[in-house]
Amino acid sequence: MKKIEAIKTGLFFYDDGESNRSLRENFESQVYCSFDDMMFDLYLLSKNEDFKFALAHETESHFPRRTPEERQALLVKKVHAQRRYQDHLEKGGTELQLSGMLADFDKKKARH
Repeated sequence: MKKIEAIKTGLFFYDDGESNRSLRENFESQVYCSFDDMMFDLYLLSKNEDFKFALAHETESHFPRRTPEERQALLVKKVHAQRRYQDHLEKGGTELQLSGMLADFDKKKARH
């Protein structure tokens, strides 16, 4: 079993990987070739188009901004990912129900 922990709050739960296996086995889509392709699109949709991740020694700012070209390229990728995912759902593809999985964690607003 893998321990999943929120570092700042100390809350945690254990994941035996069973839910992930069942999602992969029951995955159906006419749009995506694999479960991982869909997860990559969801990852793209979650990315922040204004700020990029950078380690402290790589930048002087705590919130390094993307260049206009990087931002535009990411926005184009996000639009295509959103269209693919919406098409996947409209054609009856597998939909992830994540709302209940994180219900035990405290819900706090992000601060920047």
